[in-house]
Amino acid sequence: MSRIVKKPDIRRQELLDIGIKLFFEAGEKGVSIQEVVKQAEVATGLFYYYFKSKDEFLDEALNYYIQQEIAVFEAILKDQKLTAWDKLEAVLTAFFNYAEKMAPLRSSAPFRSEYHYALTEKLISQLKKETENVLTQGLSENVFHVNNVSITAGFILNGLICVFDENTEINKDALDAMKNMVYKILKG
Repeated sequence: MSRIVKKPDIRRQELLDIGIKLFFEAGEKGVSIQEVVKQAEVATGLFYYYFKSKDEFLDEALNYYIQQEIAVFEAILKDQKLTAWDKLEAVLTAFFNYAEKMAPLRSSAPFRSEYHYALTEKLISQLKKETENVLTQGLSENVFHVNNVSITAGFILNGLICVFDENTEINKDALDAMKNMVYKILKG
């Protein structure tokens, strides 16, 4: 078998994509360096060229995946064709679908790493401005009634993150409860 040469950033991304796929198929224990390099058809040394350890690799793969999901949320929040209420409905549904996908992984080490917690904080700050914009839009459309847009946005985002607590059951009732709490906050 001949080796396929790829640009370093493309090869690194390929390894991360394989890691995410394996992670979702079999959890943290199902991701082995040997399986990643086998599927990528590369040498083990190349893996270690990009990543110091399996833990670092899993952290980066999971956080890359989360960044992709955040882009989905941002696209909804920035959609100028949607009303504030429609944006809220769409982003809560997208968030819950994401939470359902991630539920089996919540107790894994990458989810509990300091790096992941730092990334979560970064992601909240990324979404906060767009969330504030939606709240402001909702105020102008007279569908939301809040006194402080910034505090409300932070409160909602931090509250939604709690869905990722491994003791929280994720099901239709949880989605409805989550939506109802957010609606109560926004209706004042």
